[in-house]
Amino acid sequence: MKIIDMHCDTISELADRGGELWKNSGHLDLKRMQESGYLLQNFALFVDIGKCTPTPWERVCALYEVYRTELEKNKNRIVPVLCYEDILKNEACGKLSALLTVEEGAVCGGSLERLRELYDSGGADADVNL
Repeated sequence: MKIIDMHCDTISELADRGGELWKNSGHLDLKRMQESGYLLQNFALFVDIGKCTPTPWERVCALYEVYRTELEKNKNRIVPVLCYEDILKNEACGKLSALLTVEEGAVCGGSLERLRELYDSGGADADVNL
């Protein structure tokens, strides 16, 4: 049976405490995901609006950069997905799938342009600059 985990705060943990997605001391890393039979992991970019400095938007951009960098370093193991077909393709290639989520929509500050940037990034394009 394949595992699909709908949420983890690993990206925030890596941003705040350091470490790498391949192997770390947190709750989740790619090594353990591979060993456990994962298919898909949702990676949340969590921003605590009330405790965020410098700004919520800058925080989510910094988290996105950690996500993008870690996936690039591990592109032979895990690939971002945007649709079901992407998951099937990754599975056929023996790779894990990553789905990017943003836990706090208020990071956009009411800006539809920022919401569009988050949507368009989807984690699939490493050249996107939030």
